[in-house]
Amino acid sequence: MFELILKYIYTSYWPAEDDIDCIQESLGPANPRERSRACEMFIPHLEMFQLVDLARYLQSYVRDNQFPIPSTRQRFNRLHRSDYPEVYDVRIVCEDSKVLEAHKCMLVSRLEYFQMMFTTSRAERTTVNMEGVPAEYMEPVLDYLYSLDTEAFCKQNYTETFLYNMVTFCDQYFIESLQNVCESLILGKISIRKCGEMLDFAAMYNCKLLHKGCMDFICHNLARVLCYRSIEQCDEATLKCLNDHYRKMFSNVFDYRQITPFSEAIEDELLLSFVVDCDIDLDYRMDPETKLKAAAELKQKDLRRQDARHYYEQQAISSMMRSLSVSESASGPEATTGPHRPDRKALEARARTGLVWWTKRNRNES
Repeated sequence: MFELILKYIYTSYWPAEDDIDCIQESLGPANPRERSRACEMFIPHLEMFQLVDLARYLQSYVRDNQFPIPSTRQRFNRLHRSDYPEVYDVRIVCEDSKVLEAHKCMLVSRLEYFQMMFTTSRAERTTVNMEGVPAEYMEPVLDYLYSLDTEAFCKQNYTETFLYNMVTFCDQYFIESLQNVCESLILGKISIRKCGEMLDFAAMYNCKLLHKGCMDFICHNLARVLCYRSIEQCDEATLKCLNDHYRKMFSNVFDYRQITPFSEAIEDELLLSFVVDCDIDLDYRMDPETKLKAAAELKQKDLRRQDARHYYEQQAISSMMRSLSVSESASGPEATTGPHRPDRKALEARARTGLVWWTKRNRNES
């Protein structure tokens, strides 16, 4: 009977008819023949331990000769680290020699790291040295191990940096459930600019939930991610994994997409014939001296082109001025005297106007 009580307290186990049969056999020759009679003998012990729900469960069997459907509501309050401080039996030394106290049985039941530590030859130790973990990180870890209250952890509104550090500690000490909670909170802060960094972090610390969430986000926003160059810092293995994930996510699109050439397009063989003798070195890089020399030659070519254009303009202007002078002299001496005689500046202006018109005409003809 006491074993069933402990099993109920530890695991919320509800007895079955086989358990009542075991109670009958354990009573020896004085065992009752009926299960209901064994339950009646069990009920006073349950009432002594104030296990009201379990006592009512057995009373239902006595009354109806069958067990009811167990209640799914929580029967015990959550245990917190601050409960029962008088029975603390382990001290955890954190960074800067800060000490946190806890119950050894809770740590062993919740975390494999402490289970391996306290179930070996060092089971009697009362101090655990974890100087690599700051107290502000170890304390939330202990509180979570006691209550497993995800909602309470999320309500703390920890910063993104804190969550990243917490993931590294969870990965180090194999706290998988808390690591998943932190990954979910980090994923809620994802953006176009930070998705590449988050993906790299997830790959480094084996964050499966964060890794898949980042790849889904990048694949759905690939155009903007490439525009902001958010994944340029990712290594080759991560990019290959992202490429495979993208093709898998949109496999239906790739399966049904067909490339149909234009009906009047030239054949592939003809296209290849244009480039068959062209050798292209994709690894070629022009050295600095060659770059400077090419830039200098280009500059000299531009200067020569400008000089030639100025020379031809001057020649054209001189030729037009001579022709204008001849036409003025042919119109008679009275045209070159008096108040309407054109000066040199007027002639040059007329020559430039004619040059502009002549240049436009040549361009139109060409």
